[in-house]
Amino acid sequence: MMEKLIAGCPVLEDFALILPDDERHKAMPSLRVRSQTLKSFLFAFEFNTTGKAFAVEIDAPALKCMTFSDSQSDKIVLKNLNSLSMVDINSDFHLKYGKTLGPRKRNVIRDFLIGISSVRHMIISKLTLEVLFRYSKLGRKFPKFDNLTRLEATLSRSMLELFPSFLESFPNLKNLI
Repeated sequence: MMEKLIAGCPVLEDFALILPDDERHKAMPSLRVRSQTLKSFLFAFEFNTTGKAFAVEIDAPALKCMTFSDSQSDKIVLKNLNSLSMVDINSDFHLKYGKTLGPRKRNVIRDFLIGISSVRHMIISKLTLEVLFRYSKLGRKFPKFDNLTRLEATLSRSMLELFPSFLESFPNLKNLI
């Protein structure tokens, strides 16, 4: 239903979807956003106690700004985001604390990072950095973010050891907050 709504708006530029903490999302186990005109997208999936996984696919070649705040999506597919200039990420990739970062989940994280690798400005939460550092401890390399010049990151003292290797992924970084 949501895909048809988006497709029915051929000049849609700004779209925000906030899924609440309740059972209503069961009727919509996935979200597919395909738009040639979308420039700004906010997706927030509030913490959900049902534990049900969710799938998100975003295919938006004109997208400039994306806010992705989600702890429910088990599958995240990003396509054609070469115009992306700013991303704000707050996600644990549906990886609950203490769970093993298996091959499937590592692929989801890798593909997500590759999908946003053309971004110029990134805001990243402590929660997301914790997952990414677990990912890197498994010997996984972060892709190069050659266009990234501004990074805003929230981290804890325990992350300081791994932060320098994370910064190596941003060879053109000019502003670090």
